[in-house]
Amino acid sequence: MAIMTLEHANGWKYGDNFFFVDVSNPAAKGTSYYAEFSPRLSLGKISGKQLSFGIVKDVLLAGTLEMGEDLRAELLGVGLALNLPKFAFADINLYYRKSERDWLATQTDAGAQVTVDWLLPFELGGQKLAFEGFADYAWGEKGGSAPKADNLIAGPRLLIDVGNWVGAPGTLQFGVEYQVWRNKYGVKGVHEEIPQVMIKWTM
Repeated sequence: MAIMTLEHANGWKYGDNFFFVDVSNPAAKGTSYYAEFSPRLSLGKISGKQLSFGIVKDVLLAGTLEMGEDLRAELLGVGLALNLPKFAFADINLYYRKSERDWLATQTDAGAQVTVDWLLPFELGGQKLAFEGFADYAWGEKGGSAPKADNLIAGPRLLIDVGNWVGAPGTLQFGVEYQVWRNKYGVKGVHEEIPQVMIKWTM
């Protein structure tokens, strides 16, 4: 399977935004799409108060909208931006989760989800590398025609900055992503572990 991903991240005066869309098998039969939009509002910046404590540098109102074939979910909760040594960023978001999975459902699902994401740039042997990724753990969803099991998806990545070899650091990276699913899509007992070769171009 080939997956093409377009992603965008930005910060602004009162928060940050992240968006991505995955296109699976873009040049073959069975093309599918999946997207997420995750805006956050900084409660510290909006209120003008210092909300940092310990390793937490800011508290945010966090939301996510998930959109895919036969799937739609709305998430709302609290985000913590962490101040960890050497990390470009690290976040923990805790959400209330409400999803609509199928037309047979007599009620929409309600549960919770915790999401972590991070980026750790480092150098090894004179090479610029990055360890980045995310993990989502969702639980407690009971409604619908097929009740969901608690589930985990994680995608750690290890990338080398090949753009740095030609004087364009940060533009082209190459490496691997190891995707781990437990109870995939909430289906109990369906597990996957998928190593993926990855090329990342940053514009």
